[in-house]
Amino acid sequence: MEVKDTQIKELTERARETNILIGGLQKMLSPLLGAPGERRPPSESGDLGA
Repeated sequence: MEVKDTQIKELTERARETNILIGGLQKMLSPLLGAPGERRPPSESGDLGA
């Protein structure tokens, strides 16, 4: 039982760390992605297209 408690504690900590990393990633990417209504065609945003 003690081993399982330790494993659960460690998994909970890993999940917390993952949530923090995902939150940071979303924060970094949000200015690049913008809201769907804010997207402009490539000719207006300066993109060359693919």
